[in-house]
Amino acid sequence: MTVVSAKVKRDTREREMIEDIRRHLAFLTKYIITIPDEQVSDDYKSNLKEMTSRLRFYCSHGYWDGDEDGPKTPISHIFNMICKKNGGVAKLTGIIAGPRLEGWTRFERQTKDMLSAGLIRATTWVPPPVFQPQWLLPKSDPRNDHPGALNYRARKEEFAEQSRKMKHAREQAKSKKKKRLEKEAPERLKVKTQQRKDRKKHFDKQNKLRGKK
Repeated sequence: MTVVSAKVKRDTREREMIEDIRRHLAFLTKYIITIPDEQVSDDYKSNLKEMTSRLRFYCSHGYWDGDEDGPKTPISHIFNMICKKNGGVAKLTGIIAGPRLEGWTRFERQTKDMLSAGLIRATTWVPPPVFQPQWLLPKSDPRNDHPGALNYRARKEEFAEQSRKMKHAREQAKSKKKKRLEKEAPERLKVKTQQRKDRKKHFDKQNKLRGKK
């Protein structure tokens, strides 16, 4: 029985991913000319062609053209961006390059943006930062300098600041209302006293009229 090593399995899987990437890029190259010119600019198509060329070079050589000693992008990342993200480049190309009776809708415009975004992410991979032990600390701990923890504390501080401002605004409104009522109290008392007198006169008059009847 032949035992296949992990390296052989990994190399086989990488070759399969590279072939899938090339198929998606070949589909894009074939049908890019059918994307309506009135819907995209010449720069858009030019950028797609340039990124496609760069990706093909990387699949063939294992490094970016002109940057042989630079960081190596995992094939799995390119595979996910080209073949999996939003259904894959071939599917997105088919949506915006396919014939239609009327002009583009918002769906086609969004698909156009997703296509270019996937190629950009595939060609601009950034290595993840080296793991730091302090990242295991709670997000609220100031010693945790992970970007997610920093963002969490920033949002928490922003929410707290908004809450303080809202509380201050409510207190200010309550104080203004209290001062206004205190200022208007004598006048309101005078009005209410007059209203009571007017009501008493009205009912006394009604009672007299009933007594005459």
